[in-house]
Amino acid sequence: MRAWYAGPDRYRVDILGTAGEHDVYRLPDGEYTWDYGDNTLTELIGDPGVRLPRGGDLLPPELARRILGAAQGDPVSALPGRNVAGVAASGLRLVPADPDTTVGRVDVWADPVTGVAVRVELTARGQDAPILVTEFRQLEQTTPVVEAPRPALGSGFGVASAPDVADTLGAFSQVPLPARLAGRPVTSSDFGGVQGAALYGSGLASFAVIAVPRTVANAASDAAGKAGAVQVKLATGSVVQLSITPLSLGIVRSSVSRRSYLLAGTVTPAVLKSVADELSRLRRSGP
Repeated sequence: MRAWYAGPDRYRVDILGTAGEHDVYRLPDGEYTWDYGDNTLTELIGDPGVRLPRGGDLLPPELARRILGAAQGDPVSALPGRNVAGVAASGLRLVPADPDTTVGRVDVWADPVTGVAVRVELTARGQDAPILVTEFRQLEQTTPVVEAPRPALGSGFGVASAPDVADTLGAFSQVPLPARLAGRPVTSSDFGGVQGAALYGSGLASFAVIAVPRTVANAASDAAGKAGAVQVKLATGSVVQLSITPLSLGIVRSSVSRRSYLLAGTVTPAVLKSVADELSRLRRSGP
């Protein structure tokens, strides 16, 4: 990846692969994507409340910001400094206090002058070696010029509107969710800006829940099954569970309410199974 960052509303990230290049431009007036393989530039109108993860989320400053912001209050200790991309970086180690998170520790090295994170290592609970390492190989801490891309001669240009997730889910976005699941209180009842999607727990031991149409649940179950998921029978339904450390996923089907739910979070599979069992027992009310 190559990145140019002038501010939270003006940056560019290029993802270079063996098959081509995919670039994302964020500007005050909107977002653009350039797909080298399709030879197409697309302008996105609107700001999606929820989006899929993308490569730029793994840049050291962005990943460190998300993790440290979510884990406020967890214990932190100093690490020996190291040289990263020409920066004499200072290090710290964060160890989540909650035993139910799949994250064992997070090591961050940052420029002690500017605070820019230059390397992040994430290690799963119970493991010694990190499962994710991201670092800069080259770094210039200057303010770059980031301008809107211009369509190349012969390339395609399209305009797309940010998807309305709530509208796509229809009435399912109105399904009421409990105030607590697996003993953890709801911390956001409209997680990601989607009414009916809730976030439970705190820090790195949190998980998201959303009721979805059966077609969405079926498609998610099929995809999870191809990735090695297992189906577990519940007293009043079933759950398809998949662990891609440090992420735990679940697709719940209730035989009581005939509803389906998607679960995801950095919590142990045992926690998500407990959540699935509680959701499967809910009686139907509302739409």
